[in-house]
Amino acid sequence: GGELKRLSIGVELLHFPGLMFLDEPTTGLDSSTSLEVLSALRSLANQNRTIVMTIHQPSQDMFQLFDKALIMAESRVVYFGGVHRCTDFFTESPYQFLFPTSMDPAEFMIAAAGSFVRAADGRTVSAGELAAYYASSKQGVALREMIKALERSYASRTPSAPDSVSAANSSGSGTGSGGNSAVTASAVMISGGEPSSMR
Repeated sequence: GGELKRLSIGVELLHFPGLMFLDEPTTGLDSSTSLEVLSALRSLANQNRTIVMTIHQPSQDMFQLFDKALIMAESRVVYFGGVHRCTDFFTESPYQFLFPTSMDPAEFMIAAAGSFVRAADGRTVSAGELAAYYASSKQGVALREMIKALERSYASRTPSAPDSVSAANSSGSGTGSGGNSAVTASAVMISGGEPSSMR
């Protein structure tokens, strides 16, 4: 199974792109085929390519293939950073979320962002609170600095460019609507060349 899915990815690779955006490339595939597809994409990322994708319920083996993960809830960024020890961001936060050993890291982070995991004191933490915490964190500050540097670089190359080229709400604030179920996850495979502040 998954021949059409793999074919569509293969067609994109005919042009040897340096940057690829994939929308849930593992949807509809069994776990074995999904891991096979992601392993192939990981190999491509190792060849100095950047691959950005949304992914639905990745297993722990699949999740570990990524360099970075982006978690959003109610249109707000609640986490963007490295996959390695990413759960520490939540467990070592002021809310001290408990990470059950029975959960995969990706599942845990999405559950925390969706207010399905309670804080150590038993209360429910909203997406807005998590977004504010991320915005003031080391990772959030580094992300804003990186975006500002990219904006300055872009503006110097294209004098007629708009005042702002930020495509995302990097501060973590937003006017998202909807309930706690509005949680999305994106993952990034990066082969290198990223700013040291984001590692």
